[in-house]
Amino acid sequence: MRVAEENGEQWCLSYALYMLSLTTWRRGDLETAWSLGLRGVRLRAPFLDSLGLAMGIDILGWVAAAGGKYEHAARLLGATGPIWESVGALEFGFGDQVASYHAALARCREQLGDARFEAAFNSGAKLDLREAVALVLSDQELPALRDEAAPAPAGRTSARAMEWRVNLPKRLLTR
Repeated sequence: MRVAEENGEQWCLSYALYMLSLTTWRRGDLETAWSLGLRGVRLRAPFLDSLGLAMGIDILGWVAAAGGKYEHAARLLGATGPIWESVGALEFGFGDQVASYHAALARCREQLGDARFEAAFNSGAKLDLREAVALVLSDQELPALRDEAAPAPAGRTSARAMEWRVNLPKRLLTR
């Protein structure tokens, strides 16, 4: 990262920040994960790198869900749906990331109820890429986390997560 920063390389740095955000989220450090993820999206935004932006927005959605910001998380995750649909594979089909996406959605739905969840998710799904980025960049800091926020998942995929992976719609797994 130091070499990228010293040479003004932003695109590769943004992907490194995504990986660091993912790692710190999995360790349960939501504040750092949010900060790293937000920085990555900010660096990637001028390129309009739709896949990288979807990855970055998703991790921010997972962090928001882990932090008890369910409505915001649902909106962020809704915003990436159309991008993943165009790619043909949610999170490129990587099992852990697909499971994390669905776990965050399930948690949001459970906490918000069907109607509020659908409203938030669908409002995000109506955003185009530039609007989704604007939504993220308006979030300079992760809104205050709830005290009872559950820890981020461990590095291994659980049996339940694998079940989600197996039951994904085929249109998101193959194309």
